[in-house]
Amino acid sequence: LETLFLSVNDFVIFPEIICQLPALKMLDFTENRFDSLPENFGDLSALEILNLHENNLSTLPASIGNLSALKTLDLGKNELSSLPESIGQLSKLIWLTLDDNPGLDWDTVPEKFQKS
Repeated sequence: LETLFLSVNDFVIFPEIICQLPALKMLDFTENRFDSLPENFGDLSALEILNLHENNLSTLPASIGNLSALKTLDLGKNELSSLPESIGQLSKLIWLTLDDNPGLDWDTVPEKFQKS
C-alpha cells in the first residue's frame, strides 16, 4: 500500500496501525478531529506527501523528524502553537503549509518556510 486517503472521517484518535505501513508514500487525513499523532509516526520512512489539513493538532511528535523522504507537509487549519525542533531534519521538505494556525510561534518554523 503506497497511498491512503482517509479524509472527512471524524477520526478523533489517529489509527496507530497506519504507522506499520512502511511503504506508504502518500497519506491524506484532511478534515478529521485528532489532536496529536503517535510517537511512532516517524516509522513511516517512505512517506513523501502528508496532508493533515483541518484537524485539531496541537502538537507534533519529535519523531516527525524521521520522515526523511517527506517532500510535502500540509498542517493548515490546526491548533499548533509550535513545531518540534526535529522538523528541521526534513531535508527533502520543499512544501510546508501552516496557514490558519493562529497561535503558531513562527520562531519554531525553519527559516526557509518563514513568512516574508
